[in-house]
Amino acid sequence: MNKICAAILAGGNSKRMGEDKAKLPFAGQTLLDHMVKLVKKSNIEKIFISGPDNIKDIIKKRGPLSGIHAILSSIDNIYEYILFVPVDMPELQPTIIDKLLRETNSYHLIKFEYQQMPFLLQNNRDILELLEKILKEGENFSLSFFHAQIKRQKQLKLLPKERIYFNNINYKAEWDEFLRNRKNNEFTY
Repeated sequence: MNKICAAILAGGNSKRMGEDKAKLPFAGQTLLDHMVKLVKKSNIEKIFISGPDNIKDIIKKRGPLSGIHAILSSIDNIYEYILFVPVDMPELQPTIIDKLLRETNSYHLIKFEYQQMPFLLQNNRDILELLEKILKEGENFSLSFFHAQIKRQKQLKLLPKERIYFNNINYKAEWDEFLRNRKNNEFTY
């Protein structure tokens, strides 16, 4: 298997949530701690965190692209691929991550159809330069725009029952509903 690390994107302003999503209490821990444990279940040893308390954005106010750029700019090139996971996708499962990890055959980007995250990105100079160009010269800073610029990519199909794992939570009302719908505030994979 190729040398892979992970990055949890936890650097957003959380304006819609009204508080830092990474620090939300979840199943006896923070949401960030939960996501770290989730990634570790896929046997990824090195996990980087983008955010104000960890790897800080170099080019600010560009959404997730700022965090991706900070990670790509900061880590060693000993990692061939980086798994990018958002902090606000608590129902994500190790089986979903494992599907991505099995597909590293020389693609620059591996993602799921119709999903922006999580994704696996090849750690190379061309990708970093493309991202820097978008951040410095572009007007569209969306993740979907960035993904569309990457030529060698593979999009994996999801089973209908797997789509529930991709809910990301942005608003306080969504978070409260998510917690209400869970039994005893426990979580198992």
